[in-house]
Amino acid sequence: VRVSLARAERKIKRLENKLSPATDVAVPADSSVVKE
Repeated sequence: VRVSLARAERKIKRLENKLSPATDVAVPADSSVVKE
């Protein structure tokens, strides 16, 4: 059970890493432009 949970967490982290870069890069840029 622990191994399966660890694998699931790793998969989730990988998915978040794949999705977050696009949003993390775009959001700060947009927010910085709006602030400036």
